[in-house]
Amino acid sequence: MLSNNKLTYIDTLHLLSQAKELVIGLNKALGFYYDPFEKQIAASLSETKSNHIQELELEDNYDLRKIMQMRKEKQSAVWLSENELPFSLKKNRSIQSQVFDELKKTVLLLRIPNKDDGEMDLIYLFFNANASNFGLRKSDDVLNTDHKVIIAQLIYNSFKQILSQRNELMQQVDQLKNHYAIIQQKYELAKQNEKKQKQDSNKQVLQYCEYLIGKQAEQLGVHIEMSRELMELLGDYRGPIQNIEPLLNEAIKRANDTNDNILSPVLTLEEWHFDNLDQDIYEAITNTDDINIEGRYLTTFKLLERYEESARKLVSNREKLTGANVGKALAKPISAAAVSDSLKKHQDKIKTLCKQYPNRWKIIRNEFRPLTNIIGA
Repeated sequence: MLSNNKLTYIDTLHLLSQAKELVIGLNKALGFYYDPFEKQIAASLSETKSNHIQELELEDNYDLRKIMQMRKEKQSAVWLSENELPFSLKKNRSIQSQVFDELKKTVLLLRIPNKDDGEMDLIYLFFNANASNFGLRKSDDVLNTDHKVIIAQLIYNSFKQILSQRNELMQQVDQLKNHYAIIQQKYELAKQNEKKQKQDSNKQVLQYCEYLIGKQAEQLGVHIEMSRELMELLGDYRGPIQNIEPLLNEAIKRANDTNDNILSPVLTLEEWHFDNLDQDIYEAITNTDDINIEGRYLTTFKLLERYEESARKLVSNREKLTGANVGKALAKPISAAAVSDSLKKHQDKIKTLCKQYPNRWKIIRNEFRPLTNIIGA
């Protein structure tokens, strides 16, 4: 069975598919053509009673050498007699019954340039010799030479026009594909550049933070390290670089003051150590202006942001993360029942957002049971 790629690309197959609609009185159309997919000469048949083009096998009944010779000739249209056809009817009766049982009818050969091997594809059109097919007066007249010349030229010009329009359309499609390919390349390049710039910026910020931490560690006589969550948070900072030092120093002081294990040689800075130290700077670090939230998820996103902010305050004050405490710590306090209801109402969107933003809302998604139950469900 012919593939869609062949039917779309090979000109001769396209003409075979159009022939029965275009040519009056046509019984069959047979094409010999170069197949660039198989890299060989192929043959296909189109019958007026069938909606499909049948691919034929080139067996002994075909004179392949003669076909190759005829493909080199340039005459665009010629009427042929039985003994001029490049196939034998005596060697294969099954092929005869399929294609060549109407040799008493007129056969027109058209040569179509093949764009892949530079030679001519051969299209044989099998007609009923009854002149009434072409609008002539006497239905019993056989087509004469003048009729044939005119008919051949009309059909050939029609085929040329079809191919010209088709090739023009294919060129437009190729141009459109190339245009989209260029847009995609530019988009991918922009994404790569943006990613690299962000990585470089993150690296610079974290290197500066490590330098500042090193100075404080030397003064305190301990080893200070940042948690992974804090490194992700600080890496996204895009505010003035000079604002980091006072914020970092205060966070180190808070971490040291709240350290339970004073004998430990390691002091770990957590994300919550930065909460409420400097609201303007903290908002610069945690801003969501560059996050494009789909409209139907925006309310849920803001809900999680509020609950996360409330949870930070509770962790900072070493209070339990209960529904009552989270609701109470909000800018506009609500009851524990209201917190629970809001989470249930938004649970499907919460799951989607938590998958989409795995590095956000780390306190409530890990420690606030009403939310962890939703995510784990």
